[in-house]
Amino acid sequence: IIVVDYTEQKKLAAEINKIGVNINTVCRRINSTGRFYQDDIDELKKDGRGMAVTKIKAIRGTLSKAIAYILNPEKTDEKLLVSSYGCASETAAREFEWTRKIAEQKGMNPVRIIARHVIQSFEIGEVTPELAHEIGKQFADEILGGKYEYVLTTHIDKDHVHNHLIFNAVSFTDHRHYHSNKRSYHYIRRTSDRLCKEH
Repeated sequence: IIVVDYTEQKKLAAEINKIGVNINTVCRRINSTGRFYQDDIDELKKDGRGMAVTKIKAIRGTLSKAIAYILNPEKTDEKLLVSSYGCASETAAREFEWTRKIAEQKGMNPVRIIARHVIQSFEIGEVTPELAHEIGKQFADEILGGKYEYVLTTHIDKDHVHNHLIFNAVSFTDHRHYHSNKRSYHYIRRTSDRLCKEH
């Protein structure tokens, strides 16, 4: 039996992925504005070390399944690495729906995107699960500003620790819809990067 250690290859693949994410983000911004700025050059030059990779996805109709997936006890250290805000994690899908219904009663048009799912992935060995979860809570509180219900979990089932943040697409404070665009994603990335540097 031959045992092969792929740790270094996995680290290299993670670094290449970060470079690709940076290049894609800058290219999308350039394509949408038709301009290339010094900030774009600076973003391409930063090495990304110590920064979590972030992705955001829309949830249109499988919210209860998505929440059940991120709450999986085998992935969250028997649910020790689970937090929520404005709702209970076990009933979040129902509570998100109530908020949307109240917003519709107050005149908001029905939404196609009912929630957002942010994934924040750390390098192998970069953080403990507890620290990743703490960074995730600060991250969620900052980007959502106390306006959106959310469930945050930290998964430890892979080589790398990663956070899953699912938040309601409708605010429970002012019943407005969350607008996901290039500007909001750039804010998510900057916030995640800054919190990683601070820790």
